Amino acid sequence: MLTGFQFPPKFSLSLSKFCQARGNAWLFRFLPFRLSRWYLAFLGRIYYWLKKNEKNLIQRTIHYIYGARLDPDSLALLSRRIFKGIIDHYHEKLFLAYSNFSRLLRFLKNRINLEGEEELQELMRRGQGVILVTGHYGAVEFLPGALAVRGYPVSMICRFQTNRLRKTLKKRAEAVG
Repeated sequence: MLTGFQFPPKFSLSLSKFCQARGNAWLFRFLPFRLSRWYLAFLGRIYYWLKKNEKNLIQRTIHYIYGARLDPDSLALLSRRIFKGIIDHYHEKLFLAYSNFSRLLRFLKNRINLEGEEELQELMRRGQGVILVTGHYGAVEFLPGALAVRGYPVSMICRFQTNRLRKTLKKRAEAVG
């Protein structure tokens, strides 16, 4: 019998740092959007397998908040959607920071639809500024990039989990203008 052996092994990285590991960032340069999304979903499964307590805490919180109002099937569906949303959040962040830059620009121009852009254009034509304020709790990272590649001036206030992510996104933002 092995003493002092724990399975799965003790794992101390946060989900953010786990997803942003150098090998993952490197892979994002080559993977197309859908494949990178699938890959990160796979990493998320590994992460939550290693961090069972974190996964259980999220699930207990979902049950605590919605358990009395939802039947078990709806609760299970909600739980899956929440975990998918968590992974989508990190996918967007990694896709913006580490995917092939020309592919990223095409994606932001062609695949992100800005609803209400006509109103934004009208205000800009009249010389009025616009302040968009979002409380960020989910996968909304594409919005500033989608605005910037269309020529809108964008400023952001951000806090990053890793210095490398901050530097990479700053460099990319400067390249867009």
